[in-house]
Amino acid sequence: MLGKFKEILTKLFLPVAHGAVRVGLTPNRITVLGFILSIIGSIFIVGNLIYPVNIVDEGWRLVLVSLTIFGMGFCDLLDGLVARSTGMITSFGGFLDSVLDRYTEVFIFAALIIAGYCNPIWGIITLVGALLVSYARARAEAAGLKNVGIGIAERPERLVILGVAILVQGIILLTSSLPTQQPIIYWTIIILAFLTHFTVLQRFLYAYKRLPKTYADEKKE
Repeated sequence: MLGKFKEILTKLFLPVAHGAVRVGLTPNRITVLGFILSIIGSIFIVGNLIYPVNIVDEGWRLVLVSLTIFGMGFCDLLDGLVARSTGMITSFGGFLDSVLDRYTEVFIFAALIIAGYCNPIWGIITLVGALLVSYARARAEAAGLKNVGIGIAERPERLVILGVAILVQGIILLTSSLPTQQPIIYWTIIILAFLTHFTVLQRFLYAYKRLPKTYADEKKE
């Protein structure tokens, strides 16, 4: 969905991409930076189990987590933008980006499950859905399809939804006297569980309508 705004975002952040190149940032370095942010965010999520991270107020930890998630999303945008604007597009760069993106989501969702912010079953269902969204695209493109980046909950949407939910829960903890445990993240994970698997279904139907289904169809191709 957010991919529809790709042209607008490209024009908006192109100066940032040029600035990143001037300070020596390459697409691969930006990709690795996003990966590092996911590790930092995961540590803050499970901060209640780790000393000295647990001395930081839970509300502040969640705010910091949301910032790392938004940072991850920005790195996702910036690495591709830098690669296209400078011509530094490589097969390995695409491979690295895809692999590390999967790790970042595993880290974040695993941390939320471990820290008790969501039901483990729903957390696993959401994580599986997120991984299958990417796998469905990769498999369809390997079969020869193009423009498979469709669906209601692609990676940018997932990061925005999760980041906003964590930010809101953190702000509530910092500004109100409500009970410590808020259900915002909990219900967001459940919503993402449905959205991710619905996106897989969207991509499945897209591939079903366009890929050959019989040997005769394969020969025609």
